[in-house]
Parts: sequence; structure tokens; C-alpha cells
Amino acid sequence: MDFSELPLSTEWIIIYVFIALAIIVPIIAIIDVIRSKFKRPYDKAIWLLLIIFFNLLGALLYFSLSRERKKPRT
Repeated sequence: MDFSELPLSTEWIIIYVFIALAIIVPIIAIIDVIRSKFKRPYDKAIWLLLIIFFNLLGALLYFSLSRERKKPRT
């Protein structure tokens, strides 16, 4: 595939950025869930399932709602 054939209009650039975010943000969220300790033992499994099944939406929910459910770092 010749890269000169790729469409580079503004709409396509926005789509490429959104696709990149839809891949990168859930990966970062999954890594954060695995490394974190939660107050309840099943919270980790619930967050992982939400991120896996709802991808970007699950990751955004995790980053916005999970802070108060985590144990403080020592």
C-alpha cells in the first residue's frame, strides 16, 4: 500500500486520532486497574470487564469514578 493514497483531509485525521485514542486509553486503563488495589476484592474484576466490553466509554468511566474506590497508596 502506497501511503500517498491515504486520505488526509481534516475529517480523516479526526477519525485516525479517535481510533488511536480508542485503542490507547483502554490499554492504559487496563494497566492501571491491574496495578491498583481496591477496597473491595471484586471491584478489579468489574472494572476490567467494563473496560473490555465498553472500550473507550468503560475506560473514561473508570478514570472518572474509580478514585474513591481505590485504597490509598502507601
